[in-house]
Amino acid sequence: MPISRYRGICLLAGALALLANAGALGQVAPESVDTVRARTVLLQLESRWLAARDSAALSRILAPDFVHPVASGYFLDRSQHIAWVVDHPPDSTIDRRLADMRVRFYGATAIVTGTVIRSRGGSEIGRNVFTDVFVKRDDRWQAISAEETMVRTYDRKGH
Repeated sequence: MPISRYRGICLLAGALALLANAGALGQVAPESVDTVRARTVLLQLESRWLAARDSAALSRILAPDFVHPVASGYFLDRSQHIAWVVDHPPDSTIDRRLADMRVRFYGATAIVTGTVIRSRGGSEIGRNVFTDVFVKRDDRWQAISAEETMVRTYDRKGH
């Protein structure tokens, strides 16, 4: 076989292989059993975190290197965050629930985003959106970072 024809066949085979892989890249692989299980664990952790008021529960959820930037411009470490939560129990007349939860995985790191909806007497009184970052270490997930933003209500003109 002449060299030019051999090169042409090689180039054609390479191009077909690239096209086949390009088609596969557009497909979403089904979640693995481990990912489904991890998603369930992380959503349960978020629910426990929302309800936690004691340092023992919070210490299990938050990693030793946890950091929480707050609106005052400070970065709370784990012990500061736990102390603040324990010292400032929420108003018992306000119900809080999670909504719009989404979990994304990047190896042993997971990012959980969602909304905390606050209500009193069945009427919504406020929302916060949040992003929490978890890392899996020693076969368990712990939060290493948390940040939330209060949602403001605007009219159609953006006021």
